[in-house]
Amino acid sequence: LEFKVGAINWKSLTTPAILPLTTDYIPEDKVIKRNYNTRPETIGLAATHTREQHLELLSEMVRQRLTYDFQVVDAEGQQSAPGYTGSLSRKGTLMYTLTMGHRLHKITYDEINKKITVIEYNRASTTGKNNTPGDQVRYEYMLWVDRVGHFQQQQQLFTRYPEAINWNVIDNVIVGNIDKGNIRQTSTKYRRMLFAILPPKFGGGRARDDEHGADNGLSRRLATDVKSAEGNSVAEPLLGLVPEVQEYVSKFQNFQEYLNSRRADDSEPLDARVLTPHSQTGVAQ
Repeated sequence: LEFKVGAINWKSLTTPAILPLTTDYIPEDKVIKRNYNTRPETIGLAATHTREQHLELLSEMVRQRLTYDFQVVDAEGQQSAPGYTGSLSRKGTLMYTLTMGHRLHKITYDEINKKITVIEYNRASTTGKNNTPGDQVRYEYMLWVDRVGHFQQQQQLFTRYPEAINWNVIDNVIVGNIDKGNIRQTSTKYRRMLFAILPPKFGGGRARDDEHGADNGLSRRLATDVKSAEGNSVAEPLLGLVPEVQEYVSKFQNFQEYLNSRRADDSEPLDARVLTPHSQTGVAQ
């Protein structure tokens, strides 16, 4: 928290700095052996996958830890970039070391044996159940809410010991050994970015001719009785707009093809369909 002359710099409080992705500090081996508990895990990899696919899984395991505030150790003998996919050692191994101060992870890829070994080091003094009053601090404050126009009381619980994260489950979800439905702990999350595609409004300003002047003339025209195709009625406005419909659908299909070209080989392709008033039989237009 920074202080200006006679006042608090609230910006430093409401917009705090974040840690860099790398650090050059790691405790000495003798300190780790004396003060840290060790938990090794071995994760098997699909033998049919290529080295590049295995290295991408390794990088994803590193990236997941970065979202939990780990830092990649940038020291002698360590790789400095989380996306590093350079040459392996002569033994066919590649290792990352990550640290969060009281937690250390060493992740090693073994190309020959098709496996990734993860060793967790947890400082003994930072493990506990937070079940005593001295392990919990409750902080209460007033938060201004614009919508209601006044302050509301809020509280935040701080604990002495960080909640345990089941990294073995997360890592096995990443490599595809188990389904992400196995993640049940509230503190354990497989963090991914999800996007929803919202197509642009169809028709733009082509027609503002309804009684309210709303910009829905094109949609209304497209909804004109499609029985004209059977000769039962006439829908000249619809016939005149067919090229626009085709252009709109074509652009969306091109966009979908581009997204499919960027997807992972083992993921399901996008298969969205654009339905127009002619799609009454369920056939994409």
